[in-house]
Amino acid sequence: EDVVQEVFIKIWESHKNIYLTESIRGFLFIITRNIIFNKKRDSLNETFLNYTIINGLSIYNNLEEEIDAKLLSEYIMKLIDRLTPRQKEIFLLSRTEHLTYKQIAQQLNITEKTVEHHINNALRYLRSHLPVLILVLFINLLFRK
Repeated sequence: EDVVQEVFIKIWESHKNIYLTESIRGFLFIITRNIIFNKKRDSLNETFLNYTIINGLSIYNNLEEEIDAKLLSEYIMKLIDRLTPRQKEIFLLSRTEHLTYKQIAQQLNITEKTVEHHINNALRYLRSHLPVLILVLFINLLFRK
């Protein structure tokens, strides 16, 4: 319907230049074809533009998430650095080396109960300081919008 309406508008706009000796069918065909091509071209450009914008926003959001994850990781590492040397050693063996309590106990020549005690204290310390980080990330999120 839009194309037909535009064809009639084009005919009206150029009615002074139309000569009835020429084929009106050919003239209508050319006008219709050009309008359709223009619409498709505009549609493809708009689709491409939308895709580009969405893709750009996605990359931006992924970058922000990576930055947040990096900040979180750095903050947690700073907290881990504040643990006692023994707590830090045991916690890192558990979390980064993925050793079991039994393996850590054997490696450090201590009891599994001692390992459990150090891990619990480390986790308690980290949990007590994470609300501050959550607040900072929340404020950061608010100011981005």
